[in-house]
Amino acid sequence: NTLRVLGKTARITVTILDILKGFIAMLVFSILQSDSTITLVAGFAASIGHAFPIFAQFKGGKAVSTYFGFLLGIAVFIQKSPWLFLLAVVIFFSLAFMTRYVSLSSMVASSIASIVSFVMMSNRLASSMLVVIALFIIYRHRENIKRLLAGTENKVSAAKKAPQSDTSKLKN
Repeated sequence: NTLRVLGKTARITVTILDILKGFIAMLVFSILQSDSTITLVAGFAASIGHAFPIFAQFKGGKAVSTYFGFLLGIAVFIQKSPWLFLLAVVIFFSLAFMTRYVSLSSMVASSIASIVSFVMMSNRLASSMLVVIALFIIYRHRENIKRLLAGTENKVSAAKKAPQSDTSKLKN
């Protein structure tokens, strides 16, 4: 939505800030204490809380960017390996490039990363939290799913649209 309303620069800025929201929640708690469970809960809460912000009458986003921040926090503070995070990023951008559907890319990347986390990580609580958020992301995309099935979902454009000129004033 930010891309369509405010443009590419605003979208990139908002995405980075939302990713940082999930990551910084985990960073703060990993500095303040040593219990990985509390660190995980902080990232999980940031992801779910993103969808229900108090200052916007509890009407927020779909938790995708904060999921990626949570996943990055897991990579840095819990798993100590970037591979699961990188897998999700590669899946997201590959699918977005191929289909031009950000909604589909978000749901697929979060779902696959969540499932693969059970193979790549020994921390079952972290994997379970990733699955819960992935299911939440799918739930938040229910209108997008309807549009995808109907063939009416918005696609993102790879190229910048050229400004259209007003030709009504031209004389033949």
